Amino acid sequence: MKKTKNIKKSLAKAIFILYLLLVWIFFIDRGLIIHKLFDAYWQFIRPLGFRSINLSPSFSTMLGEGKAVLLLNLTAFIPMGFFICLFTKGKSKYKHVYLIVLIPIIIEVLQYIFATGALDINDIILNVISGIIGVTAYAIIHKIKQR
Repeated sequence: MKKTKNIKKSLAKAIFILYLLLVWIFFIDRGLIIHKLFDAYWQFIRPLGFRSINLSPSFSTMLGEGKAVLLLNLTAFIPMGFFICLFTKGKSKYKHVYLIVLIPIIIEVLQYIFATGALDINDIILNVISGIIGVTAYAIIHKIKQR
């Protein structure tokens, strides 16, 4: 029983590390390091080479983005909310919310610093909503498992 639990925990950690690597590649790196390390250049994650800041939230802007960008922002952070709950069991819900808000802000600031994207409040809002969806999914699964 204990061995199975350790295997599950190790598998969850490995999946989380892979997830963090993908978040890094798609949201921060966008070809800066990966291109140099592996001589790879992917059109859809290439460095954008610009810095901009948008601090005006706009629902129409969120919906007006390309469907791929909107879908990526909405789905990419659902696992983050789930993993935050998984790895901070017993912590307060406020800590979960704090992390769900903090992580997208850090990612957006890093995009600005590395000039791989815009620091955009709309992205932060979408990512926080996605994280909350992940937390909700975790809570539902946890409740079902307890029955």
